[in-house]
Amino acid sequence: MTRRLSSAAMLALAGSASLAVVLTMTGTVPAISQPAPPQAAAPATQPAGDAPAVPAAPPAPAAAPAPATGATTLATPPAPATAPAPAEAQAAAVPGNLGASIARPFGRHGPLTERERAMAETAWQYFVKSYQPDTGLVNAVGSYPSTTLWDTGSYVSALVAARELGIIDKREFDLRANLLIKTLRNLDLFRGEMPNKVYNTKTGQKVDYANKPGEVGHSVLDIGRMLVWLKIMKERYPYLAPGIDAAVLRWNFCNTVKPDGSLFGSVLSKGETRYVQEGRLGYEQYAAKGFELWGFEAPAALSPDPVEFTEIFGVRVPIDGRDPRIFGNMN
Repeated sequence: MTRRLSSAAMLALAGSASLAVVLTMTGTVPAISQPAPPQAAAPATQPAGDAPAVPAAPPAPAAAPAPATGATTLATPPAPATAPAPAEAQAAAVPGNLGASIARPFGRHGPLTERERAMAETAWQYFVKSYQPDTGLVNAVGSYPSTTLWDTGSYVSALVAARELGIIDKREFDLRANLLIKTLRNLDLFRGEMPNKVYNTKTGQKVDYANKPGEVGHSVLDIGRMLVWLKIMKERYPYLAPGIDAAVLRWNFCNTVKPDGSLFGSVLSKGETRYVQEGRLGYEQYAAKGFELWGFEAPAALSPDPVEFTEIFGVRVPIDGRDPRIFGNMN
C-alpha cells in the first residue's frame, strides 16, 4: 500500500511534464503512432509543431490515345520520380516509430489550465501535510512517520514536478531540496553499505518494520528508483549536484551490482546478512535503468530473459519466466 498511495499522489501532481522528464532520461519514451500523411496536397501554412506532410506523388500522365494506322508512334514519357520525403516526415509516417516520438514532442505543452492547476495543488497538499520539517522526509502513508527509498524517490519526483509546474516557488523548492539532501548525506546505512529499507521520517534513523531503531536490509529496487530521481534533480538543478553526489558516493555498491550486471538486495536472517537477487520483469529493468544513469553496467538486470507470455482476454502479456517456488521472489 505504501508505494501505491505515494505513487498515486505523485503521478496526480507530476502530470505530463514530470512524466516526460523521467521517460526521456530513462530511455523508455513510448513510441507514438503517427497517422499516415494525407494524400491531398499539404496547405501552404503548417501549424506550429506539426511534422512536415509527405508530398503526395503527382498523378501519372493519362495514356495517349492509340495512334491511327500508319501514324508515327511517340514514346510516352515516364512519370516523374517522387522526390524523397524529408527524414523527419518519413519517420513520422511510420506507426510506432521510436525516432519520430523522440524528435516530435508528445502530450500537451504549455501553462496549466485552471482545472489542471487545482488538481496539482490538491495533490501537492499530501506532501505538505506529511512533511517532516526536521529531516525533510515525507511520510510514506498519512501521518505514520516512516518511509522507504522508493517512497522518498516519489517525493523527489513530486518536488521536481511542483517546481516545474509552478506550484511552489524557488525558495520553497530550495529549502526542501537542501534539507532532504542533507538528511540523505547523513543516513545511517545498513551494515555501512547501502541505505536501509526503512527510515523514521521524524528522526531520520534507520528502523525495522515496526518503526523501532534497527535495520532490516536494503532494497535494490527502491534504491534504483531513488537513483532515477536523484539523477533528474541534479541534471535539472545543477547547483544541487555536489550535495546529491556526496550522498550517493557514500554508498558501497560492491555487494549490490554483480560482475554480470545482476542486482542484489540484502536481508537479515538470524542476525546474518544474506544477499539475494531482487527484481522480476518490469521492476528489475526499471531499477537497472536507475543504476545505468549513474554509470553502472547492469546487462543481466536489463535483459527481459527469461520472458514468457500468457494470454489475458485475448492479449499476450509478457511475464517473468522464473519460478517463484524456486527463486522465492514475486516482484
